[in-house]
Amino acid sequence: MNAEILLNALLSDDSINKEGIKSVFDTLPSDATVNDFRRAIIRQKLMTYTQVMAAFLNYELLPRSKSVLNRLEQKRNARTHFEPERHVHKFHVTENDQLAQQVLFDGNNIRVEIPEPNTSELTFASSDEQQAVVLAMEMAKMGEATEAEIILLETLDSFDTSHPAMKVLCWLYLCTDHAERVESWADLILQSVDDQIALELLTLAEQSQSKHLLAVAHFQKLLQLRKVKTVWYLLLAFSLEKTQCLKEAMDNYRIYITITQDKDLKLIAEKHLKELKES
Repeated sequence: MNAEILLNALLSDDSINKEGIKSVFDTLPSDATVNDFRRAIIRQKLMTYTQVMAAFLNYELLPRSKSVLNRLEQKRNARTHFEPERHVHKFHVTENDQLAQQVLFDGNNIRVEIPEPNTSELTFASSDEQQAVVLAMEMAKMGEATEAEIILLETLDSFDTSHPAMKVLCWLYLCTDHAERVESWADLILQSVDDQIALELLTLAEQSQSKHLLAVAHFQKLLQLRKVKTVWYLLLAFSLEKTQCLKEAMDNYRIYITITQDKDLKLIAEKHLKELKES
């Protein structure tokens, strides 16, 4: 998002040093983003991160959220000539849930980046669906994960086959430590299309719940793709070790040690391989 959106949000707050904010904005390049502007404001000590985000949420994201939800409600009601059936959703993301960027294994020694859906590459059925899913991603990243879940589930009420909404929902649940919620939504996607992000999110969710047999099968499928991530060999080895497939685990630890450039994870793989050799 362009930095001007944040500027308008901040200028709407009379308690903010508007001249200072404007002077910082004027130093930014024309293509500066909201994140660039926020960092510059904090660097100049005009506002704290929390203050900037609170102003942005109140002025920009929360009103947009209400507008999008209203449009989804109208679309759902207009979709049929009879009263549409509403799904009764149970919400799982709470205000206490923090958005994590990594999922942890092996006593938190193995840290794996959670793959994030790229909303610019997703295929949408309508502009309303697109705006809702993109807004949900923005809300989650701004610390409003609860609101993001509501928007995504409301989107799926109006667009019940929306793979973008399902995919972002899988990402949100894994990031907020609700891995058990990932499986049903990822399965719905994978029943109709082969999707790397959905499969990867599903596999990480299974592994984080110690469902290692399922994780092994899905990591093996991921490793058949044309482009693979090096860390998949380490994670496959870890789950193979947990399922007592020790020879296969050792083979994959060796592959990972050979090809990785991550020194910290390489040491962990070497430790596991040594322990397996000595057992």
